[in-house]
Amino acid sequence: MIARLWQGRVPAALADEYRAYQEEVGPPGYRPIAGVRRIYMLGREVDEFYEIAMLTFWDSLAAVRAFAGDPVDRARYYDRDFDFLVNPPEHVEHFDVLATADLVDRPNAPERVVRLHRTRTSCADGRHATIRYDAPAFTTVSNRGAYLLGRDAGSGYEVATVELWDSVNAAGPLPATAEAFDVLVREVIAEPE
Repeated sequence: MIARLWQGRVPAALADEYRAYQEEVGPPGYRPIAGVRRIYMLGREVDEFYEIAMLTFWDSLAAVRAFAGDPVDRARYYDRDFDFLVNPPEHVEHFDVLATADLVDRPNAPERVVRLHRTRTSCADGRHATIRYDAPAFTTVSNRGAYLLGRDAGSGYEVATVELWDSVNAAGPLPATAEAFDVLVREVIAEPE
């Protein structure tokens, strides 16, 4: 499974209008693509900006390519995105999903907060970088499930955890290496196998 992450910023004064626009075009643009599993539209205030992130999970890089085209890491934009975004990124990030923990779909009580932790290692081989994440500790990292992600990052390997939480209070203090987002839209198209 592959995770695709796009992050962009809009001026805080345009946040509500951009969120509404993205809810109209973002998730609906993913639904018809075979191989998309979960869609998270996330948001958070950052200084005088509002940051929107689209975190999606896919069966394979081929499924992502059916959505994004080539090159697969190029960001895909909709007609009015440039009316809102400040310095839109040209590229997105892709990660291999190395493990999942307790991903339970609760439609009547969906997760409300996503925390993203990133760690870079100088390991040349990413498999060795994930040894410190033992299975019992990883499965108890959040109260709504989690993903363990990894990718080659130039001269090293980047490991990331995506934690799903009911609330900010349940998630507790935010570690210095983490970003916290409110879940604006969440759709489960298919559960991970």
